Amino acid sequence: MTATYACRTRIRLRELEREVKLRIREVREQRWDRTLRDIEPTHQAYWKLARALKSDTLTVIPALERADNTEAFDDEEKAECLAQSLELQCSPTTQNVDQSHLTEVDSEVERRSSLPAETTLDPVTVEEVQDLIKSLKPRKAPGTDGINNRVLKLLPAHLIIILVSIFNAAITNCSFPAIWKEADVIGIHKPGKPANKPSSYRPISLLSALSKLYERVILSRLRDFAFSKHLLPDEQFGFRARHSCVQQVHRITEHILSHFAHRPRPIGTAALFLDVAKAFDKVWHNGLIYKLYQFGVPDRLVLILRDFLLDRSFRFRVEGTRSSPHPLTAGVPQGSALSPLLFTLYTSDIPKTPDVELALFADDTALYTSDQNRQMACVRLQAAVTELGEWFRKWRIEVNPEKSAAMFFSPGTLRSPKRACLRLKTISLYEQQIPWEKYTKYLGVTLDRNLRFNEHITIIRNRARFVMGRLAPMIDKRSKMSLRHKLTLYKTCIRPIMTYASVVFGHAKPALLDKLQIVQNKFMRRAVGAPLYMRNVDLHRDLELPSIKNYITSLSRKYFDLAPHHRNPLVVSASDYKPRRKALVRRPRNVLTDRVDVITKRLARISPPAVRTAGWQARTDRHRRRRLRRRQSRSLHVPARDARRHSPPTG
Repeated sequence: MTATYACRTRIRLRELEREVKLRIREVREQRWDRTLRDIEPTHQAYWKLARALKSDTLTVIPALERADNTEAFDDEEKAECLAQSLELQCSPTTQNVDQSHLTEVDSEVERRSSLPAETTLDPVTVEEVQDLIKSLKPRKAPGTDGINNRVLKLLPAHLIIILVSIFNAAITNCSFPAIWKEADVIGIHKPGKPANKPSSYRPISLLSALSKLYERVILSRLRDFAFSKHLLPDEQFGFRARHSCVQQVHRITEHILSHFAHRPRPIGTAALFLDVAKAFDKVWHNGLIYKLYQFGVPDRLVLILRDFLLDRSFRFRVEGTRSSPHPLTAGVPQGSALSPLLFTLYTSDIPKTPDVELALFADDTALYTSDQNRQMACVRLQAAVTELGEWFRKWRIEVNPEKSAAMFFSPGTLRSPKRACLRLKTISLYEQQIPWEKYTKYLGVTLDRNLRFNEHITIIRNRARFVMGRLAPMIDKRSKMSLRHKLTLYKTCIRPIMTYASVVFGHAKPALLDKLQIVQNKFMRRAVGAPLYMRNVDLHRDLELPSIKNYITSLSRKYFDLAPHHRNPLVVSASDYKPRRKALVRRPRNVLTDRVDVITKRLARISPPAVRTAGWQARTDRHRRRRLRRRQSRSLHVPARDARRHSPPTG
């Protein structure tokens, strides 16, 4: 059967379509290769591209579900729906409120605020404002007035003098300008949350640049007073210079492991990790002002802070459409420079129970105590939780007992973890039981009952592999990006995921750390396109990349060298011990006395080539010649031995 004219035309059309698609693909690949070849780490697009590949795809806000089960479709309705949800979120809590204490605090604040200010504050100088303007980040988004930080950096001298006069007048009158208390709020979807719920969007507040400048002026005076009076507790590691999450987690794990190493009998530790609900958005304004008066903060500064907190409003913005103004009746302003210190002062009088340790990082609260008798440890922990619950109720702070977690850390492997938890006394808060968990996540580190970190290393390994897969178009062997730039991406985007808080889990079993080393080996092979018979040691040498174990050891050594000179005694005490090399219970400082890993040992034996690129090129040429011989032998159907014998000499 012969093909008709229409059939031949259709076949030819499909051939042309395939050629066009192939040509379009080639043009796109050439453009992509040209972009990767010319891009530099100093260029802004380098990091924008990496961030776009790592993050999820942007989606438009779908129809939102209101409280009355109706849906908001257009941008104006969505903005109002999100604004109402945020207004409800930033309102004082009404659960478990002590009415007598509420009345007492409100009356005392009104009485003290009606009195004239007697103290004086240091006046604002031109040099101070100039230094603050220089420290501003130029890429911050502007507020409602549209003035960004770049404009402030270009202000002439006579306008800075006028700005200083405005600041001094506001301090003299104990006021915070009302125009600076308005905020634009945008919402960012929280990963894993339903997109049609208004509570699934994290609010980002955009404040006026001039208000942030005035806030920094007030912050410098409040910070100096707080540090001079030692108002910040040592247990609070959040929003403080030279304090980090890693130090707080290390403090907790070191306490647990030190009791594991107790002889003749190990001691277990009972811990409770509380989930404080919307801590920053639920700060009671009058309660904060009352505490500032009790701390002895200058009354003029307290009056300015009171005016700063009261009568604040915001507009929620969705795709350029703004909602109507909504008030903020509780909470410290999100995005403000004063908010972290104000929240720290608000929670600085948190009660402390004897024989029960307290760990704070912003609103993340942990209690833990150790005892040879498990039931006694639970009783002691219950007493501390009850006292802490009364303090939460007194100062109108909400806690979610069902989202909190209790754990009992003990050495060895429990044959029946569920039965062991049933033998422990229940911990309750507000007559709600807090469940005993097998794993819990605290400040980004997953803790297990034995502190062996099996689950944590598995999580960070999977996360690193996921990010490496997302960045495959930039770090794959087919990418035209230079090898140096690929290494930069690995060191800044992939390796930090695996080595975050490595001081805490660096003493884990070598078999667990080998899982992270495998990820690094796969990156190197993928980046350079190394064949299977090339050794990992050669890749580490040519790329000048240390092994994961060696890198973790260097980070631990740096941490323990700086810890004895820290200003916080809790950080110093957590690292003040001498590790035993053959101890039954390994502790974080044992990393410093461990033997080097296999890769580092082999790298020390192999002398580096005189010129690294020359050695790499020689091996690459040798591998290319081997592949050429194999292809020739397959095409001629000649054994490989005879093909090598009759092949012309190369090189």
